[in-house]
Amino acid sequence: MPINQYFYSMIMQLHMYLVLILLSFVLNLQGAPALPSSDISENQYVHNPERNDQFNGDDIVPSPFANALTE
Repeated sequence: MPINQYFYSMIMQLHMYLVLILLSFVLNLQGAPALPSSDISENQYVHNPERNDQFNGDDIVPSPFANALTE
């Protein structure tokens, strides 16, 4: 087999593999579940477990340095 034919067949195989890889990426992206836009706009509140609305500060536990200046 001449060298030119060898390189040509190698390039064609690489091209075929590249096309198959790109096609698999496209199919995976199309099959991915997507959130409807209505779910995003309706629920803008994100629960923060560190926030307690009944506490007068921003955190559940006060900063350890809160009383440092008064002592």
